[in-house]
Amino acid sequence: AEVRVFVIEDDVETLNSTQRLLERWGCVVETSNAPPAKLPKCDILLSDFDFGAGETLADRRELLLQLKGTSTRLVVISGHHPDQVHESLPGINAVVLSKPLRAAELRSALMAARLG
Repeated sequence: AEVRVFVIEDDVETLNSTQRLLERWGCVVETSNAPPAKLPKCDILLSDFDFGAGETLADRRELLLQLKGTSTRLVVISGHHPDQVHESLPGINAVVLSKPLRAAELRSALMAARLG
């Protein structure tokens, strides 16, 4: 409850349904359909990996660098193999969840990320 989650997802339907689910769980949710330039104030950054047109979260180095040294946890949802995602985010401690994602998996990952 009251966990601040910032969700990045380029698919509007998925973004809206994720927001509703997180709010039902008591999270305070902000959303964006693209990675922001500056790390938002949040406990968990929940992000898709692919944003279309060949752009991925790995291309947002500035945002990823801002994560280092903060208490914000990164949870990435991807259709790629988790090892591939981890390799493309060197030095970034992220929980990687595979698509298709079940609500129970997301809840478990968010709880684990929040507890550190």
